[in-house]
Amino acid sequence: LLLSKTMHTTDQQQTQEPSSQSSLTAHQNRTESLASTLDAWRRVLVRLDAALHWEQPATLGALLAGITLLFVLIAWLQPPLITMAALACLLAAACDYLVPCASQLLLPNDWSQVKGLGHDWVQADEQRYTDLCSRLVRYWDVVARGAETLVKWRRDRPQVYLAVTVLTLLGLMLIGERINNLFLAYLAVVALLLAPGLRRSGLPQRAMAQLIGKLRSGRKTE
Repeated sequence: LLLSKTMHTTDQQQTQEPSSQSSLTAHQNRTESLASTLDAWRRVLVRLDAALHWEQPATLGALLAGITLLFVLIAWLQPPLITMAALACLLAAACDYLVPCASQLLLPNDWSQVKGLGHDWVQADEQRYTDLCSRLVRYWDVVARGAETLVKWRRDRPQVYLAVTVLTLLGLMLIGERINNLFLAYLAVVALLLAPGLRRSGLPQRAMAQLIGKLRSGRKTE
């Protein structure tokens, strides 16, 4: 009986290893495909990733200042919704064409010209770009799994799906009624820009750990 259990466990491990290896290979293939698709944005994305992780505070400050100025202009001009959507699409199309061209002119082709670190710095640049594309693929997988979970709830647990959907939408409606929607959008954009740096610094984790410690100490005193 012990021998059969051992063989069964070994068979399970052997079946799990190819599946994990295949998933890793699929992730690497998707990462390489995304890296090839975004190759024109390589220099900009690497600089932006460094700024969002607080390695280039000046770039992050300029980005936050630009976002703030944009929202101030929107609040001042108060354009119609269709006009704002058309302007956003026009800006996205212009950036899609102009930013890669400008990056080739303004940013050096070889980062060793900037840092003077030779081939090692270029390899670090390539590794950072690969890691960035890998993170983007993982984020997309999280979103896809969330959508699959909602679809599964709608099929298998319709009551839970309806309750969660209704409560979430009602909460958003109440928040939107009490707080200016443009200000909420500004806070959401700023939070997204600061999230990578905050996660890297560990401030939210330390704050949560301190809060949990205070709650536990308060319960013990009671």
